[in-house]
Amino acid sequence: MPLNHAPNILMSVMPILFNHYWFITAYILLMLFLPIINKGLGGLNKGEFKYVLAIMIVICSIFPLLKNNVASESVGLGIVITSYAIGMYIRKFVKLKPILILKALILLLVNLLIIYSVSFYDIVYLKFRYINIFTGFFALMAAVGLFVVFISLKPRYSSSINKLAGHMLAVYLITENIFVIKQLWKFVSFKNIADYKLVNLYGFLSVLLIMLICYAIDLVREKIFVVSKYVFIRFKYYFRGEKYSPTDEKV
Repeated sequence: MPLNHAPNILMSVMPILFNHYWFITAYILLMLFLPIINKGLGGLNKGEFKYVLAIMIVICSIFPLLKNNVASESVGLGIVITSYAIGMYIRKFVKLKPILILKALILLLVNLLIIYSVSFYDIVYLKFRYINIFTGFFALMAAVGLFVVFISLKPRYSSSINKLAGHMLAVYLITENIFVIKQLWKFVSFKNIADYKLVNLYGFLSVLLIMLICYAIDLVREKIFVVSKYVFIRFKYYFRGEKYSPTDEKV
């Protein structure tokens, strides 16, 4: 058996090793490299930083669109490091003025339009559904524009949004699970729908439904963990021969 064709159960147990959750894998690797990255980029002046960013953007976001994965795949460690480096550059050298926020908004909208137009042409006219325009340079530029717009906004606290956001990683882990992902996308493939507008509508509704279902699953998981912790603490006190008190340890 080739090493890159591990059984599903093995990939499920060790997803990082077999790169099943690409985002989690890349994020963990980024965290491991972060001390060196911060030390290396932190000492650069503005001109040197621009030079490094230009190289990284070309080889990690443009090359993959041309099927050149020598530095990074369209979703991989290279593009994650590039995104982090751009954020570091913005924090270190960029002042958030109103004109810059307007430019960032234009950058976001233009690149979203490019992504949507190319995907529309490929899917509707070329009948080609497996496209990579959603990743790479244009997606990176849209993300940069969105990032600048959001960091310029006044922070607001919302307990509802924070609670919802706390379960989004679970949505990703469930939908990307090796035993779920193939069956899930067979169910929402929309192969028989030719109308691009309907594909967008049904796709949005499907994603929303999937998110809500996974959110509910994680809420149940959260309650199970709370109950399990409570039972474990009670058993611990019982076997020690001690009397349990809720004030002794927070459940």
